[in-house]
Amino acid sequence: MVGYPGYQIVSCPFPLLDTNPSAATKLILGMFLTIKLAIYIVLLPSIRTLKDVLSKIPFDTGINPSILQYLKLQVQNMDELDNHCTLIFDEVSLGNGFQYDTVYQKTCGYEDLGSLGRTHNVANHALVFMVRGIRKSYKQVVAYYFTSDTVKTPHLKCLIVEIIKQIQSTGLQIVATVCDQGPTNRAALRELCAENRDKPSPFYFMCTRNALLRCKIEYDSKRYAKFEHIEAAFRLDQQKRTYRQMYKLKPEYFNFKDSFIKMKVKVAANQLSHTVAASIETFSALGLLPSESLHTAEFVHDVDNLFDSLNGTGTLFSDGKQFRCSLSEVSPHLEFWSKLLPKIKNWKLIDFGTSKDCTKQYHFVEGWQLTIRSVIYIWNNLRQKGLRYLSLRSLNQDPLENLFGQIRQHGISNSNPTCHQFVAALKTVVVNNLTVPLSKNQNCEDDNCTPLGDFCSFLLQQSAIDSNSSGSDDCDLTDLQCYSVEDNDNQGTTYVAGYILSKIKVPDCEICRRHLYSPDVQQNHLFVTFKEYDDK
Repeated sequence: MVGYPGYQIVSCPFPLLDTNPSAATKLILGMFLTIKLAIYIVLLPSIRTLKDVLSKIPFDTGINPSILQYLKLQVQNMDELDNHCTLIFDEVSLGNGFQYDTVYQKTCGYEDLGSLGRTHNVANHALVFMVRGIRKSYKQVVAYYFTSDTVKTPHLKCLIVEIIKQIQSTGLQIVATVCDQGPTNRAALRELCAENRDKPSPFYFMCTRNALLRCKIEYDSKRYAKFEHIEAAFRLDQQKRTYRQMYKLKPEYFNFKDSFIKMKVKVAANQLSHTVAASIETFSALGLLPSESLHTAEFVHDVDNLFDSLNGTGTLFSDGKQFRCSLSEVSPHLEFWSKLLPKIKNWKLIDFGTSKDCTKQYHFVEGWQLTIRSVIYIWNNLRQKGLRYLSLRSLNQDPLENLFGQIRQHGISNSNPTCHQFVAALKTVVVNNLTVPLSKNQNCEDDNCTPLGDFCSFLLQQSAIDSNSSGSDDCDLTDLQCYSVEDNDNQGTTYVAGYILSKIKVPDCEICRRHLYSPDVQQNHLFVTFKEYDDK
């Protein structure tokens, strides 16, 4: 960027404008605020050039071979402890839509599980896998797939095993998998855990708050946590006061009819925070809340500390919160977890409507315990290899959530992309080394991960090598399936087939043309012949 302004001045074919400060200011503002003016004044590559560059970069469904080669090169220069990473995976919702991919000669929009094959089901989700470093903060997308609704458990299990094997072959060491608590994820990981000793590490903080909306949680004998105490404290704080105690909470945060609010981790973190617990204790001491609200405050304190203990980073704690730091031999994490685990095991959720125990309907109680035990297991493993500090934020799925946010904000608005639009946005973000700036309204904090190197340059070099070493472009059509069609249906089928061939880019291949085009007019061309317009 330092030499960019000078490059523009030297390369500009027009004489420089007046250097009057006000005129220069107007010019700069015009360049950034007026898109059309910026296109003509700033020397930028054309849209066609950008598309040509992106088309040379291979990025099909499944595990990307170019990324594996890239990871192998980067691992060669890594310290042994920096090789340890987590495998993160999650699904993102997509819109329905089909588009023919001229590069891979297939229609994009159907369910595609890479090595497991394609189906005729319409895809409406993308499943993305990413690796993230534990000691060294790096991240890299390694594979993506298109699924119909959600991926099936046997398929997900096969994909996880396949990806782990391929990633391990590069020299990286996967020590944990990170995902949400979806039923398919839990089932697949449960089966894998039955076959292996390693444990998954899901994320359950937001689910605890959501459970409080429908239930009261008995976390100790006859001690109940209720969300109504949090709402009551907020309403008291909203009354006419010079300064508010819970200034981070807003009225819209309590509108749970809005599903977007229920899914925001930031909202849940603010509602189950140390500040909220202290406010409840204050209002209870003043007689403005019942004494039983202190039980809710105690529960909120525990959950807030638990959240901090699993998301800390840095060697020293921050903002006065002792658990908001990395795990080490001298940090208070292990002692805190050993005391909290028995409490979580005894949590009971009582439904407000039926007053029945519905704990088994919620998986976050078991999930908290599994997460804590998993982190302890990972820590004991890595500590024996020489790791002194374990950044607990490296065990969450923020990088993948941020990736989805970058894809959704690709261009002006891409909130519900089709499969084709998703691939284009994903490729753009990945070749830019995952450094596209995030919107302030994202659901996750900045993950502070950096790219391993210049991935875009590597892909372009690899593409040039592949194009130079490629042989014949002849296609193998031995597996092409031909279907017999009734004579009456053949006329319409031939017309539709001709329309499709006119829209797609048929490669300059004699075999393809021989199979796709007819040299002579035949019986099934009657409708096409009669429908043709005269050349007048």
